[in-house]
Amino acid sequence: EVTVIAARRQDGYYGPSTVHHMEDTAGNRYLWNTGSKSWEVGDKRHIRGTVKDHKIIKNVNVTILTRCSVVKEK
Repeated sequence: EVTVIAARRQDGYYGPSTVHHMEDTAGNRYLWNTGSKSWEVGDKRHIRGTVKDHKIIKNVNVTILTRCSVVKEK
């Protein structure tokens, strides 16, 4: 289960998209950029996705996800 801790909407070359910053119960951070969904801060979801990359953003380890889908909504 992940909780959305930030969601930033932006206009890009291919249209509007939303960058979701999420955190799980163990404190792991995830980032997902999508044009198909827009979640609000505080939303909780069980998701499945493909790991695209691992990065350090502002001294925090972040897993970059792609092709995410909701397995179970809460």
